[in-house]
Amino acid sequence: MKKIFIFCLLSLLLGSCDKNVDDFYPPYNYDYYIAFVDESGNDLLEGIETTLSDTGLPVLKKDTYFCNFVPPNSTDHFLFSGTIWLEKVNGHNALGIHVGMADWHLHKKPEVITHNFVSSFIFGDDDMHELVSYWKFDSMYKKADLVRVTIDNVDARIEMDTYKFQSLAILTLK
Repeated sequence: MKKIFIFCLLSLLLGSCDKNVDDFYPPYNYDYYIAFVDESGNDLLEGIETTLSDTGLPVLKKDTYFCNFVPPNSTDHFLFSGTIWLEKVNGHNALGIHVGMADWHLHKKPEVITHNFVSSFIFGDDDMHELVSYWKFDSMYKKADLVRVTIDNVDARIEMDTYKFQSLAILTLK
């Protein structure tokens, strides 16, 4: 009787393992850096105004930019503070972009993340620019690679995992 009970218990445990894999997707942080250069390679973020955050990171002053996260799906719950920090990454001033996905299960993570971004310092205008990042997840949706970044459909060059295990996108503006 004891052997039958153990066999039934093991059958239930092993039989249910694969079934739940498709229903469980842990939360994910979408983090990367983006640098802006002109056609001559000059750093377009050089001299942008920053202030220190509560954690001591230099963050862009609120009046130098506007950034709005565009949720990809109304059922997903994302965390975006709207604060963008500035760090030196591989010799470039780069903006740190962070979006956290707070949902724990029941759906796959989005592979396209969009922000509306305005900065007259960077772009030389007050127009809204669409910043889109594209991600490729592994089969278990635990790790993703940044595979493409565009602003207004112009592709940035991606340098993978260059700083703090995050990718750097370098966008050349005309």
